[in-house]
Amino acid sequence: MQHFAPSPNGEPGEETLKFVFDVIDPFIYECWDLYAVDYDEDHEPYVYFVTALVHREIMFNVSREAAETFEDWSVEWERVSKAYREEIESRVNKALGE
Repeated sequence: MQHFAPSPNGEPGEETLKFVFDVIDPFIYECWDLYAVDYDEDHEPYVYFVTALVHREIMFNVSREAAETFEDWSVEWERVSKAYREEIESRVNKALGE
């Protein structure tokens, strides 16, 4: 039996998001062309969930559906690094075929 304990320096919710998007998201994309970001069960997909990811600077694969809502993401871009923003914008453009 394996037991896990939360990191004394980290927030469990944030650590969970990092695991999902560092490990699970690339895996499900590579195997089945699925995007973890598409499985948020909020009533307004992408709006709040993506904001939480962006403000924590957690990289994620951007689906076409998520990219199409890019203008609706409630993100304070000045709170994240320039490199992170540029990478996310690149992923959005790629998802849109630009």
